[in-house]
Amino acid sequence: MAPGLKIIAIDGETFDPDLVEMVIKRARKDGAPIELLVQNASYFTPLRVQYTGGPKYPRLERIAGVTDLMTPVVTARP
Repeated sequence: MAPGLKIIAIDGETFDPDLVEMVIKRARKDGAPIELLVQNASYFTPLRVQYTGGPKYPRLERIAGVTDLMTPVVTARP
């Protein structure tokens, strides 16, 4: 197994990407902690995360004066 943590379950339900957003919205509404079951190699650990900030949608912003490294990466090649 690859190193690092893997989320197995959220609030007692099998992990599903659609479930994440629903649980985050529910936690924001009722203030209850989000319960995660994570796996690290052969170890399982329950975690409680107190988060009521709602969903976040990060975006990239260009910083003036800094070399653009993203455009060459995402530009389609013939």
